[in-house]
Amino acid sequence: MKRDGRLNGHRRKVKKPVKRRKKKTSDPAKRNIRQLAKEIGQSRQTLYTWEKEGCPLDQGAEAVKEWRNKHKSNGHDASEHTLLLQVRARKLAAEAEAQESDNLRRKGQMYSRDQVELNAVEMTSMIRNRLESVPNEIVQELPIDIRPTVLELLENRVYLILTEMSQWRLA
Repeated sequence: MKRDGRLNGHRRKVKKPVKRRKKKTSDPAKRNIRQLAKEIGQSRQTLYTWEKEGCPLDQGAEAVKEWRNKHKSNGHDASEHTLLLQVRARKLAAEAEAQESDNLRRKGQMYSRDQVELNAVEMTSMIRNRLESVPNEIVQELPIDIRPTVLELLENRVYLILTEMSQWRLA
């Protein structure tokens, strides 16, 4: 090809670009659909589809957002849609927490409620046995004439403490 546009002796026709005039509209809301799409975070194609469904593109971004909230929230109004999203988020958080608990249990870093209760019962039994033996140990250090009286007082006090402890419940 030569510089003058000829190809093997023939001139190549160069098409002139056609200038298209933009339609002028007095309404700034309809003036630029690209800006409207960017403002509400949707594609131009989506806006054209919505327009066929009755979306008022010519009334501006606020009208489009309102229409979207009423018509494009999976059959619910906007408040129900927001509530549904919140419920889904709580469900996902609960599932993640349950999975994390299972992982900790498998690693031996977390115990089940039954294991904790069993350990608490065993520890309480050991504490009871130890408390019941304290009065006899103390009485051995006292004079013989007051031992029976002091022993009875201490045993009654320990009994009251153990009775109180028996009312305790794990939370």
